[in-house]
Amino acid sequence: MRLSLGACTLTIFSTLLIPAVYGKTSANEVEDLLSLSLEELLNVPITSTAYFEEDSLHVGSTVTVISEQDWQHRGARRLHDALLSQPALTIHTNFLGQYSVRIRGFAQSDARGIETLWDGVPLASYHVATSDLDRPNIQLNTLDSIEVIRGPGSAFYGAGAFHGVISLNSFDSDRDTTQSSLGLASNGYYSGAVKLSRSIGQDHRLNLAISTNGQPDQNFTYDYTDTGSGLPASNERDYHYNSYTISAKLKSDPHKTWSYNIGLYYDLNDQDDFHGNGRSAPDIDTSDNEAGLGMGKISITRKLDTNRSIEFQSYHWRQEHDFDRFLSVGGNRLNIHGEETRSAAKLIYRHDKLFGNTQLGLALGHRHEKINDAHRTITNPSGGVIAEGDLLFKGLNRTITSLLMDNKTTFMNNDLTLRYGFRYDDYSDFGKQTTPRLGLIYALGKQETIKLLYGNAFRAPTAVEIGGNAFITGNPNIQPETIDTYELVYMRQTKNSKFEAVLFTSRWKDSILAIDTNNDGNPDVFANTGNNNSKGLEISYDVHIGKWAHQINGSYVSSTNEDTNEDYVAFPKYIINIGTGYRINKSLSFYMQNRLMLKAQNGPGEGNFTTNELPTYWRTDLNLTQKIDKKTVIYANIRNLFNRKNYLSSLVDMEGGARDEEVSLEAGIRYTL
Repeated sequence: MRLSLGACTLTIFSTLLIPAVYGKTSANEVEDLLSLSLEELLNVPITSTAYFEEDSLHVGSTVTVISEQDWQHRGARRLHDALLSQPALTIHTNFLGQYSVRIRGFAQSDARGIETLWDGVPLASYHVATSDLDRPNIQLNTLDSIEVIRGPGSAFYGAGAFHGVISLNSFDSDRDTTQSSLGLASNGYYSGAVKLSRSIGQDHRLNLAISTNGQPDQNFTYDYTDTGSGLPASNERDYHYNSYTISAKLKSDPHKTWSYNIGLYYDLNDQDDFHGNGRSAPDIDTSDNEAGLGMGKISITRKLDTNRSIEFQSYHWRQEHDFDRFLSVGGNRLNIHGEETRSAAKLIYRHDKLFGNTQLGLALGHRHEKINDAHRTITNPSGGVIAEGDLLFKGLNRTITSLLMDNKTTFMNNDLTLRYGFRYDDYSDFGKQTTPRLGLIYALGKQETIKLLYGNAFRAPTAVEIGGNAFITGNPNIQPETIDTYELVYMRQTKNSKFEAVLFTSRWKDSILAIDTNNDGNPDVFANTGNNNSKGLEISYDVHIGKWAHQINGSYVSSTNEDTNEDYVAFPKYIINIGTGYRINKSLSFYMQNRLMLKAQNGPGEGNFTTNELPTYWRTDLNLTQKIDKKTVIYANIRNLFNRKNYLSSLVDMEGGARDEEVSLEAGIRYTL
């Protein structure tokens, strides 16, 4: 039934929409993953790791660039879908409908520290140090690429980048273009987007992207054990959502002595009947979440000469959210309304040829963030108010003054590269922190390098950890947690292939956790406690051979709490991603993506909750892309092709894990004018 509906949709697109646009002509041409050489894909400059552009062979971090063509060929719908081709990276369900990213182990409900950037602006909130709650679905159709740093990024981005960085680069074109897309799926999923780039006069350009997607009620069944009778039972979640994203940027000619870039951004996510808080009320484990963000950003650059420039950056954003979930088996509901603002300014000095062999970046920054509102209301099943009041962290604010130095120096005719830098942060609420980074990169030849990298990171306590919430007492004396990571990297890159192997080890100290001081199985206070370690291996191989393209990677990760000698069992020991594409002819291609996760349990098993090993996760997605002319592409995506019953680990210990999506077929069209 589902497949026939999708096939019908594809037929409608093919017979009705294509003739209407076929006759139009344009200099622009649609490009897809298999129409580009691997060399073109791999030589995209990396911008998230330094104040100067880097290439993959010499970058001082373990970073992957995910292109728009890549996530399109894997049929990605939501933001977290685009990340699921990475080694040592997983998506877990978490409280209040979150899909939380975890990198290189440490899968526990209290773990934070993945910084999300939107055009360089950090979005991780002050109240919980993550963007998973407020910004779960910034629209892929408004982005050009995503850069994922696996490992610490605090030396460049500060406290939020503890375990890694997800950098979102919004739509930006240097030529006039109009792009539109529309997609529908058999499970009711829809997506639509328009992207526009226009020159204004001789020296200015406007880039605009508007996108939406969503799903109606899914009536998705989940199983649990009834707390009263102890018998198996089941219920449903709707997983109903609608999301909207807009980015609008006006920029001047960057080659002029003076240039500027102004951006306005808006994102809204409204979701109903997603997963809630797992084990606390399994018979009614659902939650609602509505969260919006408005943001403005400006940068002004002055070129001092060919090799030197100074740039002023500033941004301001405001987020507002309403979270709602069942609080108990009796049906009481908890609603939390929150508002948060952040303002920042930064002055950046760049010198590309200091002493002839050194690139220098210096930055002085100032940031202020505040919890403007945090209000809790508890209601009974009939809607009557049982209790309400402000949460203790309402009104908390923080000011951060920072100094950053980021350098690269080459020796031995550029065969040896030294990457070094540090960040100094002065926090108004707990003190000062210095975060270093160091990298030694040696070229074994023009096509291969070996790297030894060290990165230190820290995470400052959040507003919740300082002020507490409705269930866990805050700790105003809590101190930052730190992590040290060492990486040994080998890379070889040719015109049609790339191989990378990363051996890493991390030591996480003074971790901030909610601990159980009453010995009743429930955490009741935040504290610095315990040391943790993680170690593992990541291997990836990309190759284009004739009409074939293969993207293969895998990882082994072991992470442990050193104090209890317990493994972080929710993170898979092994992850394997296998992508295979084939160009049947000049206009028709297919791409098949397989993701396997092995040796993971249904949750972290915190408190008195026991865990069980999940069956092997194996999902196959298939994409067919038909290029009609230079401007028009139609596509079909089959998600979970073999309709396997796959389960994701849940950081709130859902019994049996969280069921992944069933088979569905999506059909759509992309048109460039």
